[in-house]
Amino acid sequence: MKRTTTTHLRTIIIVFLSLIVVLEIGFISLRNPLRVDLSKQKLYQLSPRTRSVLGDLNQRLKIIVLLSEAAQAGNPQSAMEMADLALDMRNLLEEYETRSRHITVEWVDPYRDMNYTRDLAIKYDFTNPDGTATFPVVVFDLGDGAKTTCVHLNDIIDRKWSEELQRTVVSEFKGEQAFTGAIRKLLHGGNAKVYFLSGSGAGSINDNNQMGGLSALRAFAQRENLDFQELILSSKSIIPEDAEVLVIPGPKKRLPDYELSLIESYLSRGGRLLVLLDDGIETGLEGLLRSWQIETVPIAVADPSKQSGSDFLVKSSEFNFEHPITKALITEARDVCFYKPIIVYPRNEESSIKTGYLFLPGGGKSAVDINGELLPPCLGATAERSVSNALGGRSLMSRLVVIGDSDFISNGGYQISGNTALFMASLDWLLDRDIVISPKKMEDIRPSLTRKQKVKLFCVNIVVIPAVAVALALLMGYRRRK
Repeated sequence: MKRTTTTHLRTIIIVFLSLIVVLEIGFISLRNPLRVDLSKQKLYQLSPRTRSVLGDLNQRLKIIVLLSEAAQAGNPQSAMEMADLALDMRNLLEEYETRSRHITVEWVDPYRDMNYTRDLAIKYDFTNPDGTATFPVVVFDLGDGAKTTCVHLNDIIDRKWSEELQRTVVSEFKGEQAFTGAIRKLLHGGNAKVYFLSGSGAGSINDNNQMGGLSALRAFAQRENLDFQELILSSKSIIPEDAEVLVIPGPKKRLPDYELSLIESYLSRGGRLLVLLDDGIETGLEGLLRSWQIETVPIAVADPSKQSGSDFLVKSSEFNFEHPITKALITEARDVCFYKPIIVYPRNEESSIKTGYLFLPGGGKSAVDINGELLPPCLGATAERSVSNALGGRSLMSRLVVIGDSDFISNGGYQISGNTALFMASLDWLLDRDIVISPKKMEDIRPSLTRKQKVKLFCVNIVVIPAVAVALALLMGYRRRK
């Protein structure tokens, strides 16, 4: 009797300890969840930039998503798209919540809860100038109303025309770009100032021309927390002190000496410069770039993989696997398409300047004959050097990116995702920021089934499979009884 009691007591203790272990494992898993993104496009895998921004979050952030999955204006396709968008946003925001304990997400259907939506519109002012509201809208509220901002539909998705379906379809999901940009703006205040040098025939961010204009870049500025401004220099002006990056977008003639002097002075005090060059043009920057160990040859080179044509496709496999600018593009296999690019390559000389290359078509195994000289077909280079700051007594890092083409970011070229990603990644490196978050390509993977196929699928799943299971169970029961 005593032995039986002891055995029961041991069993109770073992069960109790096992329960404690299970609870501990559950508690640890809740505090440290392991999530795996199994989607083909990696829609919900957070980038290093997002993880860095969320790591800086130390106060309550409320995210309110106003989205309805109902069809708009009698269009059933809109309901399908909204349902897909809601699923993508929900999965992505769950990753944000998992990464930071300070984030809470609230979902609101603006057409079902109109009174609450009206109160939110008054509080956060996400209405259009005419007083109407366009959904979906995502509101970011940091510190219980201390700082707020909103993200709209055009910031979250891109559309394109489908010849096959004869309608516009969602082509890219930019949720992480938009959401992380909004959070970063709330945490760190204003946008980084990027000035585009105007004059000398350089491209303009106010020009809508399809070939030489750069106005399409403005669409990315706000989303990436950037403030693009045009800069016109005169002999009596200076490069503004708040210029965090200066871009020289493909000048078509030689820059005046006073501009060259101002640019050199800007670099000497820790400036950041992005130079885009075109073929057949002497810009006056050649001597300045040479002093930074970067050589340029203003003669267009042809794509060795093509017999003719001016386009030059650089595959992601031909990027520098080590440089931060191109490393991010390689992981996403984003190719870049240039138009009549020129050779830009770093010189390998011992100095205080650290240089690097961006892309090397042909893997460095081929060379280009330029006026009898064999040169590597390198189309982009970078340089950086530490300079002393006389006022603060601390050292600053000057950085320079030179790419042998400017048309790749024109209004006609920016639509190639690799081109835009390269430009934004260059700005991020110059700004000491984590490399750009690229939009995710959207693919419709829903199966298209005929009515007959649907009937067959229903019969197999609802009738055949259960019938087989029942038959096997009856057979096993019969054999046991026998």
